[in-house]
Amino acid sequence: MRIGSPSWIEPGTYYHNAQLLAGKVDFVELLVYTWDADTEALLKKEVPLLKNLNLVYTVHLPTDRLTYCKKAYSFLASSGLKILNFTLHPLRGWEGFIADKEDVSLENLVERYPLYERMTLDIGHSILAGLDLKYFSGAEIKEIHISGVNGGKAHHEVTEKELTCLKDFRSDNLLVNIEVFELKTLVNSLRRLKKWRNQFRNN
Repeated sequence: MRIGSPSWIEPGTYYHNAQLLAGKVDFVELLVYTWDADTEALLKKEVPLLKNLNLVYTVHLPTDRLTYCKKAYSFLASSGLKILNFTLHPLRGWEGFIADKEDVSLENLVERYPLYERMTLDIGHSILAGLDLKYFSGAEIKEIHISGVNGGKAHHEVTEKELTCLKDFRSDNLLVNIEVFELKTLVNSLRRLKKWRNQFRNN
């Protein structure tokens, strides 16, 4: 199991957060929630810096328009960064975009969760949607997003409740992204997840 974190743990740029996370996690999920001139300029500036860190990356593609996903994917896939997976929301027209891209997987949302052969399984979204994880049994799980669920919302500190959902997805190459957005919450979740991982390694 390889453990990662989003690129927004405190206010700052991709590189600022990646520097903060280097040595704490195995990979960083670059959150590219839209694609515009400012985002492109920032990544052009920071990709060379990100390459120099002892990290690999995943990418969360834009969540607003498929045309932006295409632009972000084109830029980052050719950037030279070591990117293990791209996560895509089920936006209108997603099927045509993902069909010829082995490095892109589809994420389940709370309100929409079409099943595809390559999935980014979001455990918090599954809990909130009332989905049995057996729903995903026919798919290849490329990445897992894990966060605590509290008060009807995800992205809280990870607890034992969410960790038990990982029991059927153990693999040395599995990417598990702790999808929280605050350093203290990440540190506590990271400690709990590493303890859980070590217990299963010893069993």
